Amino acid sequence: MNPLRVHEDVVVLVPGFLGFSIIGQFPYFADRVPGVLGALLREKWGREVSIVAATTVPTGPLQARILRLAAFLGRLAAAGARRLHLVGHSTGGVDAQLLMSVRPFWGGEWSGSVADARRAVVSVATISAPHFGTALLESSAARFLEQGSLCDALPFLRAAGPLLSLAVKDMSQLDQLLNLNAKQLPTVWRFVFSVVRHHELLEELRPAAMEGVRARTAPDPNVKLTCFVSGADTVAGPRPSDPFYSEIVAFCRIGAQLPPTPAMRANIERLCTAPPSLWIRDPATAPYSVDAGTSDGVVNTARQLLEGAELGGIVLGDHADVIGDYDRFDVASEQLVSAGIFRSGASFSDDQLLELYRRVAAAV
Repeated sequence: MNPLRVHEDVVVLVPGFLGFSIIGQFPYFADRVPGVLGALLREKWGREVSIVAATTVPTGPLQARILRLAAFLGRLAAAGARRLHLVGHSTGGVDAQLLMSVRPFWGGEWSGSVADARRAVVSVATISAPHFGTALLESSAARFLEQGSLCDALPFLRAAGPLLSLAVKDMSQLDQLLNLNAKQLPTVWRFVFSVVRHHELLEELRPAAMEGVRARTAPDPNVKLTCFVSGADTVAGPRPSDPFYSEIVAFCRIGAQLPPTPAMRANIERLCTAPPSLWIRDPATAPYSVDAGTSDGVVNTARQLLEGAELGGIVLGDHADVIGDYDRFDVASEQLVSAGIFRSGASFSDDQLLELYRRVAAAV
C-alpha cells in the first residue's frame, strides 16, 4: 500500500500530556498495543484497518491540542480514511472527547476544516483520562513544577528521591530513552524545550478548571463514547508498591481532600456498584474500593468517567500500565525485557493488556 494512503477504517491512538507518538526509541503506546488492537479489529470486522499514532502539542493548552488533532484527522481523511475511531490515553482522551463535543468549550462553533474532520469520527474510547481534572495538580509537588516555589520544593524532592533510586537500580529504561542517534537529537531537544516552556495545560487540568469545561460543553450524542478507568492505590498485591509510586498516590489523595461535587459522587457510586465482570485485574490482586482519593498515580479514578458514557472497564493498574509500560519478563530466561514507568504493585501483565484492548476493540 502507498505509505501516504490508509485504509477506510483508521484507529487513531491519541497520546496524553507529553504529546509525542515516539521520541528516540521510546513509543508513547508500547508497540504491542497497535499490534494487539489491529489483530482484534481485523478479526471483528473481517477487513483491514490502519492503526496510527497521533501527535499533539507537548503540554500545550487544550485548545491548541484539539485543533492539532483535528488537523491530523483531516490529513488522514485526505489519505483515504472514511471512518475514524479515536482511542485517547490520559489527556489524549480529553482531547479526543472535547473535539467530539457539540461545540468548542472555548465558545462559538466548529470551523469548516474542523467540522469536516469531525464528520468522519465514529467512536471515541478514553483510557485513564482526566475528564474532570486530576487532584495531583492540587499538591505542593505539582505547584513546585509549575511555579518553582521554594516552599514547595521539599515535597517534590521527597517524592523524587525514590525515583532517582529506582533509576540507579534499573538503568534499562533510562538507556532505552537515551539511546538516540545524532539525527534524533534535534527532535528530542525541541520536545524537551516545549515541555519546559509550556505550563498552561497544568492549570487547565486542575479539577475546578475541568469541571468548568464540563459545564460549558456536552458530548456529541451521534458519536459512541466509552470510558475505561484505572486505579492502583498502594495495594497489598503480590509485589509491594515502590516508594515513588506511594508518594505520588499520596499526593493524589491530599489533593482530593475537597468537598466532592455531584458529578464525583455519581461517578463513585457508579464505580462502586459496577458488576465484577467490568474489572480487568490480576486474579491475585484484590479489587480496590473507589473513593474521591483513589487514583492510578496520576489521575483520580472517579475523574475518568463522564455521565452518559459507557463504562468499558475498570482496570486495576497504574497510569502507564494501560499503554503497555509495565514490567515484562522473558519466560525462557526469566530476565526483565522491558521495565515499567511505575511499580504500583498491581501485577498488571500481558493478560490484562490483552483483555483491556479486547474491550477497547469491542467499544470501537
